Amino acid sequence: MAKKKHAFTLIEILAVLTIIGILAAFLFPSIGSAIDRAQKVKDASNMRQIAMAYINYMHDNSESRELLQCKNLYEFANILAKRGYLKTAEVYFSDLDPLVSTSRLKKPKLIGKLNENIWRPSEDFLKFPLSVIVIVNVPSSASPSTTPIIYSRGLDVNAGTWGKEGVYGEEGGFIAFLDGRVKFFSNLTDEESQMLSFYTGDSTKKLSDALNRGARAIGPNGTEWEK
Repeated sequence: MAKKKHAFTLIEILAVLTIIGILAAFLFPSIGSAIDRAQKVKDASNMRQIAMAYINYMHDNSESRELLQCKNLYEFANILAKRGYLKTAEVYFSDLDPLVSTSRLKKPKLIGKLNENIWRPSEDFLKFPLSVIVIVNVPSSASPSTTPIIYSRGLDVNAGTWGKEGVYGEEGGFIAFLDGRVKFFSNLTDEESQMLSFYTGDSTKKLSDALNRGARAIGPNGTEWEK
């Protein structure tokens, strides 16, 4: 006698698909959150690499005004790369940054390279959106733990909050300090998140107040603000 072949009914198939859909609804947000957290860990590490390269440059070239004369972040990155402090391009941008994730430009790997003993910046790097702002003309003798030198793009330095155009939107951003420490801040308005004034030591929501006179923040498009 031939054995009967059991086939799934339409109802059974629909039931399985429904269960898969319910599981996916629970799992996908968790997976997305885990990916975001992993990327932020990478972003913090990248910012620390920039900070340490910057700090080492300042210690080794205390008399140099080269970085102080940078017109924008691309020039800043090229000086550090040319001098052998940091040549990797990806440390300057985050995959969570909307400007990066929506860009159709080729992601640069190197900031530049020597060609016949001449340093040549990467054209891919010079065109690509960057996710950080760097502060120049900061004295190496400033308080290491309270003096910011790099922060995530999108911070309103007067309001102490990150806007929708920021790397992580209104969620906040990273700040790197002169001691190489990197920390994520949701804002600078809460008492426990505020900066310390460079001159008075008072708490302040204005990141620029934590810097000396003459300090200047530079981004991809040029000067962001200057004291």
